Amino acid sequence: MWVSFHSEGEDSVPLFKVRLGQGETVIGRGRDCDVLITGPKVSRRHLKFVFGNEELRAEDLGSAAGLKLNGKMWMGGQVKAGDLINIGGVIAKIEDTVVDMAQVGPEERRLSQTKEAVSAIELFEKLYGASTPKQTLERLLEALVSLVGAARGFVLLRRRVGEQMSPVASHAIDDVVAFTAVSSTVYNRALEKGELIFVPDASKDADCKAAPSLVKGDNLGRAIICSPLGYSGQPFGVLYLDVAAGAAKLGPDHLHAVEQAAMMASVVLSARQTRRQLIDMRRKLSLVNKLTAESSPLVLGKGDHSQKLERSIEAAAQQDITVLITGQTGTGKEMVARELHRRSSRALGPFVPVNCAALSESLVEAELFGAEKGAYTGATEKRTGRFEVAAGGTLFLDEIGELPLSIQVKLLRVLQEKVIIPVGSTEPIPVDFRLLCATNRQLEELVQAGTFRSDFYYRINVFRIFLEPLSERPSDIEPLARQFMKECAENMGRRPDMDISKEAITALKEWGWPGNVRELRNVIERAIISARGGIIEPPDLALNNSGMVTGGGPGWVGDGSFPVEYQQGRELFEQWFLERSLKRHDGNVTAVARESGVTRATLYRWMRKFKVK
Repeated sequence: MWVSFHSEGEDSVPLFKVRLGQGETVIGRGRDCDVLITGPKVSRRHLKFVFGNEELRAEDLGSAAGLKLNGKMWMGGQVKAGDLINIGGVIAKIEDTVVDMAQVGPEERRLSQTKEAVSAIELFEKLYGASTPKQTLERLLEALVSLVGAARGFVLLRRRVGEQMSPVASHAIDDVVAFTAVSSTVYNRALEKGELIFVPDASKDADCKAAPSLVKGDNLGRAIICSPLGYSGQPFGVLYLDVAAGAAKLGPDHLHAVEQAAMMASVVLSARQTRRQLIDMRRKLSLVNKLTAESSPLVLGKGDHSQKLERSIEAAAQQDITVLITGQTGTGKEMVARELHRRSSRALGPFVPVNCAALSESLVEAELFGAEKGAYTGATEKRTGRFEVAAGGTLFLDEIGELPLSIQVKLLRVLQEKVIIPVGSTEPIPVDFRLLCATNRQLEELVQAGTFRSDFYYRINVFRIFLEPLSERPSDIEPLARQFMKECAENMGRRPDMDISKEAITALKEWGWPGNVRELRNVIERAIISARGGIIEPPDLALNNSGMVTGGGPGWVGDGSFPVEYQQGRELFEQWFLERSLKRHDGNVTAVARESGVTRATLYRWMRKFKVK
């Protein structure tokens, strides 16, 4: 027994034929089927032929469209030669003799062969296996040019919303840009209607006649197929094919195949875009989780400064305004920033802290604004900037006085326009954030010195909060110490009911706290490790070694002491190194740079920072 497959509604020669052997033969569009067919209503496993004892039966495998036998709905059963079974729009004709394929015309024979080569499953795999959208569309065009015997073709793609479509693949077209401009009459129609457009003869089409270049010369009599590429009603590309005059007639099977292939390509491209979005989202969430830490509410004392600080925080938190937090190193500027975020309407969003002093000048732009893959040496993947990470939340720029002037200009634009442009890109990205800034430097002096832009200074100095040194607000010491005890005990796995004696509290209040709040936290952390019996006593505090270490030796600034806290120690060393080196070389910056290996730009930055001439 043989089964020949035909297009529905046509008394044409078969598209292809299958010999049924003994046993079962499953028909459908699924990969596991014995015979693969495609159609508008063909199920994955549509029907099963069972051949044995000179008898042929057909069984419906639970298909959605069901079966029709000789035009009538049918549940399945025995079939004989001459019977016509409608399989979701494809007609299977039962034959008792071999179909003479020599009778099949060249166009139908070529269509049969091409259908086999570019079946739904195979084509989908071919498209999905492409490494880039461009390669996907090149493969699509290649398959369809072969399928319909197209003389020319191209694919246009819109890479971003609002962007003009541009050619990404073409066949037999020397000047793609010029040709797409000519054919815009047709492909714009396809985009507007959101469906495949078929023009049997361009010279007889009313719209094409309005574009003389489509109906003159070698274009005369050409057939045109044009299909939009898109997903969920949103077109992002278009496929164009034309067939030379005199070529075989294009039939419904050609159009259906083009339509299905275009849909497959759209699904593949949309899936890839969604995957990229998911990867980018995961990257952002990972960075948010890395940068955002849960923080306890800020604890303040009952002194005048604490009460003033409380009122300032409460007022600033209610408004989505930029806040500048100033004070000595270690006074708790980041703690105040976190409290502002916690009390604001953005509390459920991320809090993203950035230490501007720790950013490399060459990479600060990429760190803040993001960068495209390949934008600079070492950019092996797309980088999400901190502004994007802070979307819906708060961006905290600490040590903002250390930002280069070039970045200050760009930050000013971001604050004004609320958009960023990643390094290596020209596409602006809207950003939604609240900005908090902090510095231990006198920005007014930097403005006068020309190292800080006055317009940027006025833009960030909308609301100002000043933090006094810890030594000048003793009422904050005990509540802060107890807060740090709780946090450090939890982090270190120590007993949560640890206490501190009155004598230890007195010792804390009498200490000068050169390292401010940061030094206090370090003291408490060390005391928790040293304490015995669950109570911190004065010896556990080791205050003589907490904030200052003496005996630095000859050449250290001041009285020969330097702070253990890294930031303070680094700044003191930089100043000492700069002054000592310049003195040794009589102020010759070039000679200092040559000897030390420190760049002249860094030396000049230090000179401005420490006011060394």
